[in-house]
Amino acid sequence: MSEQEKNSLKVGLIGCGSMGSELARAVQRGEGGPTKIIGLFDEYAPGRNALAEELGRNQEPAPVEADTVVELIGLTGMQLIVECASQAAVTAHAEAVLTAGKSMLVMSSGALVSADFMRKAMSAAEASGAACAMARTFSRAVCVAKRFAMLVVVLLLLLLVLLVLLLLLLLLLL
Repeated sequence: MSEQEKNSLKVGLIGCGSMGSELARAVQRGEGGPTKIIGLFDEYAPGRNALAEELGRNQEPAPVEADTVVELIGLTGMQLIVECASQAAVTAHAEAVLTAGKSMLVMSSGALVSADFMRKAMSAAEASGAACAMARTFSRAVCVAKRFAMLVVVLLLLLLVLLVLLLLLLLLLL
C-alpha cells in the first residue's frame, strides 16, 4: 500500500444510484483529493454490484459490498459515510453511523428539517466525536424553492387580476 493510500480518507457510500455512482466516479478520478471509496451499501443489490464492479476495475482492492449499514460502518479504517440515497435512509441510519463514531455527509438534507431528528443526530455526533454535515446544495435548493414559490404567487396574482378585469368587462357589457 502506497503512502498516499495510507493517508487517504476512507469513505463508504449509502446509495449506489445516480448520485452515489457519480460521486464514486468523481472520487476515483481524484476530484475528492486523497479519498478512497472502500465500501458500498444499497438495498438494491444489482445496483450495488454494478458500481462495485465498475470501481473495482480501477481500484485495488474493489470496494466491499456491505449487506447492511452496520457492516458498512464496521469496515476497517472507515472514516466517513456519505449518504446518497434518500431522506428515509438518513433517518434510518444517521444515528447508527454517528453513534459508531463515523462522520457523515448527508446529501438528502431534507431529512434534517425535523428539529427532533436533528437534535438526536447532533447528540449522537457530539457523544462520539463524529461530525455530521449537510451537502452545500441544500441552501441552493432552498433558494430555488423560494424563488419558484414567489413566481407561483406572482402568477396567481396576475391570474386574479385578469379574472377581475374579465368580470368588470362582463358587467359593462350587460
